[in-house]
Amino acid sequence: METINELLKILVVSNKYNPEHITKRDDYTLAFSNKIKLEDKLKDDMYDIIVIDGTNSEDLIETLTKTKNNPNQQVFICGENLNKEELYKINQQVFLWEDKFENISLEKAIQLTKLKSTKSKYKEENKTLKEKVEMQKIMLDELEQTNNNLISATWRERDLKKKLADTVNELNQTKDIVENQNKRITESINYARKIQLAINPTEADLMKHFPESFIFYLPKDVISGDFPWLFTIGEYIYVAAVDCTGHGVPGAMMSMIGNLLLNDITNDGNVLLPSEILKKLHDSVVDTLKQNFSDSNSNDGMDIGLLRINKDTKEVVYSGAHRPLFLRKNNEIEIFSGDKFPIGGMHYKGLNNYTNHYFKYEKNDSVFLFTDGFPDQIGGEEKRKLMAKNLKLFLENNSAYPMQELKIQLHDYFMNWKGSNKQIDDVLVVGINF
Repeated sequence: METINELLKILVVSNKYNPEHITKRDDYTLAFSNKIKLEDKLKDDMYDIIVIDGTNSEDLIETLTKTKNNPNQQVFICGENLNKEELYKINQQVFLWEDKFENISLEKAIQLTKLKSTKSKYKEENKTLKEKVEMQKIMLDELEQTNNNLISATWRERDLKKKLADTVNELNQTKDIVENQNKRITESINYARKIQLAINPTEADLMKHFPESFIFYLPKDVISGDFPWLFTIGEYIYVAAVDCTGHGVPGAMMSMIGNLLLNDITNDGNVLLPSEILKKLHDSVVDTLKQNFSDSNSNDGMDIGLLRINKDTKEVVYSGAHRPLFLRKNNEIEIFSGDKFPIGGMHYKGLNNYTNHYFKYEKNDSVFLFTDGFPDQIGGEEKRKLMAKNLKLFLENNSAYPMQELKIQLHDYFMNWKGSNKQIDDVLVVGINF
């Protein structure tokens, strides 16, 4: 009860006292009433304790009935010869004392009331505690399950870490193997480049015969399938730009074959026309790669532009397999087209024949041989091929430059066109100014 710790209100129902009298004590207020005034008293105020004089059994049942509407009140009845069964039917919570009304102990009623209230309070607290205990048990079960899950996850994590460590170790071992293999391959390719450059004629070799000349050589990879070729016999100087099938290692192997075959063809001491050299070169490639056998699946070969120059007579003979020649006179370029027959392969069943183009040069005329790596390069704003016509236009517009300066301009033009795009093929341009 909320009033236990406050001033208790006690009502004594008896005809022996003044119904209007009120006595105040330290911890309670004592009011009195008789049967007649009881209803008014109960309406006016709520009492914590009602003590009824039960000596008058005729009035007792009616009096108790009037007090049963408030379940929070503690009702005590004192007196002898009480009809307990009838009284309990009206209010099962009533306290019945057989003491005489005169000897009733208000302190006893107060203590019982407090004990009952305390019991009710503890009952509620006990209920709350039980609910908390149940909740704690649920939480404990959840924590235990979570802990079990964490333990299981920890073991799985350890297992995964071990597997990851093993995988990383294997990857590191594989990485070391790959790096070592890559190092050996790179060293081999770099050495192959030295051999290739040693076999190919240099720009200095060409400038011995034509001081105003250049070789613009830009392999896609370390080694190249394009190569320049230079050969002299008597008063004749042979100059070629050769583009072998593929690039990188396969292209470089074909370039070695092409270089050796050209040297073998021209080393017999006879002065040959460019068309004759190309025909012999074609037959030699077919034989070397066994392309004339029915079970051969090789169509490798090369494209080539070949010049024979006589500085005494200023006569030039040109023959080409899939490659053109640019002749620049008075800032304009004339194009000599090569034949449509490649070197090598059995596409045309031995019909490969090549045409000679004759002309004489004058002072400050220039000739240019080039492989398809330059005009085929993808670039520009529209990501398209540079095209031979743009190379032609560039050479016409830059005719005032000396050949070495033109080489620099040609390099810059190519790199600016390529931009961020990958180089798609080996690049070779040979320029000679007479």
